[in-house]
Amino acid sequence: MVLTLIKTWCLMLNMMNKTKDQQIIADLGGVTQVAKLLKYDIENGGVQRVSNWNTRGRIPAQVKVDFPKLFLNKK
Repeated sequence: MVLTLIKTWCLMLNMMNKTKDQQIIADLGGVTQVAKLLKYDIENGGVQRVSNWNTRGRIPAQVKVDFPKLFLNKK
């Protein structure tokens, strides 16, 4: 019961405060558009893959390194 409440609370906080990576996904046009930009197979889980990142609030580091023009700021 307590774990369920904690998980629910964390999900609510996550939804109220977008992480930087969630904002990047939103700015690029959403999970479907990001999956297309990364040339992931839309019919076989590509959108779900990006959606999972959005739910977790982070894009995997390797993906950012593999696609620096999309995900890494130039300083």
